[in-house]
Amino acid sequence: VSCVPPGAVSADRAHLIGHSFGGALAIDFALLHPDRVASLVVVSASPSGFVLPEDERKAAGAVFAAVKSGEDAIVKAWVDHPIWSVSRTRPDVLTTLEAITRRNLAPFRMTFAPYVPVTPPAVDRLADIKAPTLVLVGDRDTPGNRQGAELVAAKVPGAALRVIAGADHGLPIGWSDELTAASVGFIRAARR
Repeated sequence: VSCVPPGAVSADRAHLIGHSFGGALAIDFALLHPDRVASLVVVSASPSGFVLPEDERKAAGAVFAAVKSGEDAIVKAWVDHPIWSVSRTRPDVLTTLEAITRRNLAPFRMTFAPYVPVTPPAVDRLADIKAPTLVLVGDRDTPGNRQGAELVAAKVPGAALRVIAGADHGLPIGWSDELTAASVGFIRAARR
């Protein structure tokens, strides 16, 4: 949406849905371009500037440290990350997670963030978001991710929080029906 100039398509506003890092990007976009966001669905995401607990930062660091050991090591480290505690117990979801990870190894090799977060960070500006906002998170996601999602829901005016029972960070792949139903229902209501 940010690279599409207003007027270049039939709609100047978009309903944004972002998962994890994409959710943080969607939050930043909503702050930078409030007039271009019709609604915002944030899935298993924390705002830029939110600091995860030390153990979760270490777990993420282990994934990036695996880069020097090759693709199989990256996939293993990512799948072993605590955010996938439920997903990796479900063979269908695990297979999908491994395949998605293999197709998307480039971000793990980056030595810098692929974008510049808003300044000041979103964590300090959530009250400035004007778009109707839905926050989704699994009750089995990591404590830090749940805290980040709860913070977004608490600080964005009028935001709704929906916790998906039994779900971890893999909402789009393991709980896609619940994610889709919640998102579509929310967007339909926001369009009225």
